[in-house]
Amino acid sequence: MKKLIVTCALILAAACATEPKRSAAEPEWFSRMHKLSATYLNLTPIIADNKNFSNPRNQSALDADLRSLAEMAMEVSRDPKAPNSDPIIEYTGNVFAAETRQAYAAFKAGDANWTRFAVRRAGDYCVSCHSRTDRGAKDFPLAWTPQLSALNRVDKIDFWLANRQYAKAIAEAQRLAVDEAAVNQDSLLWLKTIEKVMTVLVRVSGDDQVAERLTKLALA
Repeated sequence: MKKLIVTCALILAAACATEPKRSAAEPEWFSRMHKLSATYLNLTPIIADNKNFSNPRNQSALDADLRSLAEMAMEVSRDPKAPNSDPIIEYTGNVFAAETRQAYAAFKAGDANWTRFAVRRAGDYCVSCHSRTDRGAKDFPLAWTPQLSALNRVDKIDFWLANRQYAKAIAEAQRLAVDEAAVNQDSLLWLKTIEKVMTVLVRVSGDDQVAERLTKLALA
């Protein structure tokens, strides 16, 4: 718990002391991001549910979405006009592209476990990049409601953060913050998830007050 307090203090101090960093992404970048998000939104609920993933009727759609995810991730990694030409974004983009290619290759090889693992981890790369830049659409309306019943609370938070649905991520994080069962089951994962949400809140949304309220919930 002391670690949480120290982390909160450092995040909030950085938000107050650091001049906001502006990014200058090109229209093509945003277009790729929206396409990437749409594919990820469609793919994740199927990946999370073993029955849906194994259903023969979903194999054609899974193949198309996984291939599309890998292709778009590659396009992003090769884009020379990433926000601020940030080297961290460039590095993360390259790793993300490699991981999505591996996910598609694993799917074609029949390795269900690695495919699902790689796709579920993809959200971490999205969050990593989003916490490096202050631009981009957030809390935008979705064309459909993703079926997330197969995801646990932590996975839901990662899912919403990855797709810049911050209001939904915050609401889920507030429930997680007071979930004693989650703390007892895996306190480290609980802590890392709360910290991740606070980092995005402060560095991306500039919402230090919401981050402070989330901290108080967790400490209580």
